[in-house]
This record gives sequence, structure tokens and C-alpha cells, in this order.
Amino acid sequence: MKSRTKESLSEEETRQSLIRVLRDGITTQIMLTLTSGVFLISFALDLGANSIIIGFIIAIPFLAQLIQIPAIYLIEKYQVRRRINIIATSLSRFFLLPMIFVPVLYSIELAIPTLLVLIALHYSIGAIGNCSWDSWMRDLIPEEVMGHFFSRRMTWAMGFGIVVALIAGLFLDYWRATSPSTLLYAYSILFLGGFIVGMIGVGIVSLIFEPQMKIKPIISRNNYTRIFLTPFGDINFKHLILFLFTWNFFINLATPFFTVYLINILKLDLSLIIIFQMMSQLVNVFFFRIWGNIIDKFSNKSVLLISCPLLLFSIFLWIFTPLIKVRLVLIALLILIYLFIGISIAGINLATANIGLKLAPRGNATSYLAVRNIVIAFASGIAPLLAGIIDEGLTTLKFSFWIFNSFDILFLLAALLGSTTLFFLTNIQEVGEVDEKIVIQEVFIEMKKFFRVLPISIGFKQMTNISSSILKNYQQIKRIEKEKISK
Repeated sequence: MKSRTKESLSEEETRQSLIRVLRDGITTQIMLTLTSGVFLISFALDLGANSIIIGFIIAIPFLAQLIQIPAIYLIEKYQVRRRINIIATSLSRFFLLPMIFVPVLYSIELAIPTLLVLIALHYSIGAIGNCSWDSWMRDLIPEEVMGHFFSRRMTWAMGFGIVVALIAGLFLDYWRATSPSTLLYAYSILFLGGFIVGMIGVGIVSLIFEPQMKIKPIISRNNYTRIFLTPFGDINFKHLILFLFTWNFFINLATPFFTVYLINILKLDLSLIIIFQMMSQLVNVFFFRIWGNIIDKFSNKSVLLISCPLLLFSIFLWIFTPLIKVRLVLIALLILIYLFIGISIAGINLATANIGLKLAPRGNATSYLAVRNIVIAFASGIAPLLAGIIDEGLTTLKFSFWIFNSFDILFLLAALLGSTTLFFLTNIQEVGEVDEKIVIQEVFIEMKKFFRVLPISIGFKQMTNISSSILKNYQQIKRIEKEKISK
């Protein structure tokens, strides 16, 4: 593995690296689309998993991030983030390969435990790569364009993810209709595709340059405890940690179970669920750039103060779905819910990622970003476990309140308790924060700009423009490289 770590990167090396970071975002999103989310949950349900097992499947990716605790020491000691990322990511994605053979073990006593072990290994080793990746990106990406760059990366990734999800959903529905007895093998094909694309992503990452780490003299490389506790001594970062923990705990009592709710409670087809998610992701694509521009103009906190309440409202709307008996009205309400989810999640994901990067000190961000990831992971992991246990317990007791089921109770709790976390958000200090009304006005201004240039669709022309821009940059880089060779 040729070293690409340098004390400082040239403008050309930075540009090359950013293009490759964008490409990695695409491959990673395709891999995640095929091997996690709605398809993994659907696979588990077809294997016979109950709410507790689903809770474990949802929780494992989050709880596995706790591996970042020892990963901090590893990264700070050896300071080869690129090499650590490539090794960890390669090993992590290798465990997607045995998932192909889980259908052969079709017995709930063997197949589900095997699936859980493989998921745990995949995400635990991958957490080490995530830790090194965050610190690496903090030093690689210029701060003044960070919001715009990540919104563009998410736009690219989400656009490809939408197409892949739709194709995969139609593929599964066709297989289910034509050969339901062998449906589990259809998932094996998806997992194989995810593995192949994931390994292509590793190859792309191997070509990205890495700026050398700049450790502050007051922090000893060998003093692991001090390195890990440093972020907790930063009052402002501590407020961020408190918000991220409470927010992710309360929200993940509900959001991971939307797919289960649609399949088991509302009895909707998988293809229709994919369409809902596709609509939500299209709105994500549209709003990534809007939120990114607002973040660069104002602050991440300003975006969170708008997008967080919107997500809470969308969760609250779920409890009304059992009241609706007319299918078209139900679908209309679900469309509205997923539109709100798409808008809010775009802002929340972008702003929470950026605010951690922004508040972490440049050159010494490893422990800060790892602590942020650990807090999010722990809260996001224990919440679905608890929710799964509560749902299974209430289901066993045949609990119901009027026409509401156990999931509706969880959704209501998430919406009400989640609103209390906004108090912690207001304590975070960030340069550029403004009143929420100004942000809302800016959202409408940005939307008007988009509609002027997007007369046919809200997302596809944007993705085409981005693709064209990246292609031009790539061609320019190749032309420069050829000129250097000829000289």
C-alpha cells in the first residue's frame, strides 16, 4: 500500500482527493442500500424474526461504534488514518460475503443467530475505519466549503441509492410473485452485489491523499485516557454531546421501526414501501443543497432548530395511520409523512455531521469526533433494543388502547420526549446562528432558486449538473497529468 500521507497537500492533490471522496460516497451508499435498511429488515422478517430480534439488528450497527473507544488510541498512536481505514473497511466488508449463505441455514434456530454474528462483525470492524475516516476528512476538507461539499456528496450518494433501491425492490417483488418458496435466495443476490460494490469503494479510498496529523503538545500520544477525556473538558462540545445523546435516544425509539410498522401493521407491499422511501430520498437530494447553503451562510444549529421539530411532527403523524380506513387517504398521509421525514433528515444528518466537525479542533479531531460517534451510537443502539423489548412485551400481553397498538405508543413517546432535547440544543454556541424565522425565509428563497433552474424535476437536473462538474474536473486532472508526463 503506497503511502499517500503528506505534511500538506497541494491544491491539485486536494481536488483529486475530494473527487474520490465523492465516488466513495456513491459506492458506500449502494452497498448500504443492498445490505441494510429495508432489505435487511425484510430479510429478517422473512426468516421469522420477532420485534426483539429486529431491535438487535437495528441496534448492532450503532452499538458496534463503541469500538471507536480503543480505535482512538490506535489512530493517535500510529497516525496512519488512511492505512487503518483501508484495512478495517476491507475486513468489515468481507463479512458481507457469508451473509449470502444464510438462506441455506433456513431454520430460525441457526439462520438468525448466524445473521446477527455476521452483522456484528461487519459493523464492529467497520467502526475502526469510521473513526479514522472522520478524523481524516476533518483535516482534508477545507472548512469554508465543508457544508456544500458534504451536501453534494450526500446528493450523489442518495441519487444512486434511490435508483438501486427501486431496482432491488422491484426485483424482490417479482421474485416473491414468481417463486415465493425461494425468496430468501433473492436476498443473497442483493448481499453479493453490495459486497462487490463495497470492495470497489475500498479501492477508491486507497487513492485519497491524507494530510499528516498535528497533535497538540499538551496531549501525549501514549496517554490514552487523557486523549479520550479531552472533549469532555470542552464545555461547548459537552453541550453538543448531551444534545446528541438525548436526541438520538428518543428518536430511535420510533424511526427504526417504520419499515416493520408498514409491513406488519399496515400490510403494505415492499415495492410501495420502497416508493415511499424513494420519495423521501428524492426530497433529501433536493434539500441537501438547500440545507448545505444555509449552513455555510448561517450555522448548523440554525438548521437543527428547524429540521428537528419537523421530524418530531412527522413521527407524531404516524399515530393517526390506524384511524384511516380508506387506502388512498392512508397513502396520501404516508406520502406527507415521508416528505417531512426527507426534508428533516437531510438537515439533521448534514448539520449534526458538520457541527461535530466544526467544533472539533483541526489537526486534533480524532478524540472529539470519536466521542461524538460513540455517544450517538450508544443512544441509537440502546433505544431500538428497549423499543423492541417493549413492543414484544406489549404484543405478548395483547395490549391495545382503543385502536392504537404498541408501536403507536412508542411513536407518541418518541415525539413527546424528543421535543425536550431542543432545550439542550439551544445551549450550544456556534458562530453564525440566527433566529429560526430567518432560516425559514432562507429555505423558501433557496427553493425559489431551485425551481427556476429545475422546471422539470426537483432532483435529477441537480444531480446531472453535479455529475458534469465532477466529470469536467476529472478530465482536467487527466489532461494535467498527461501534460506532466509529456514534459
